[in-house]
Amino acid sequence: DVYASTDGYLANPDASTFDAPVTVKPLGEMPAIRALGQVCMTHGFTHLGEIELIRTLMDLKPAIGV
Repeated sequence: DVYASTDGYLANPDASTFDAPVTVKPLGEMPAIRALGQVCMTHGFTHLGEIELIRTLMDLKPAIGV
């Protein structure tokens, strides 16, 4: 349900939504698009790296196909 609603929301976004300022603690205020790209996505990629490291240490196949 969350994916479907997010997909629908992002299918036809209003540009002003991404220009709106948001506060990201402790980084301060920034445009929403910057918060999504520089904070949320990089945070998620960090967790993905942690998962891949653990899988490697456990001698498992990568979670993401190569």
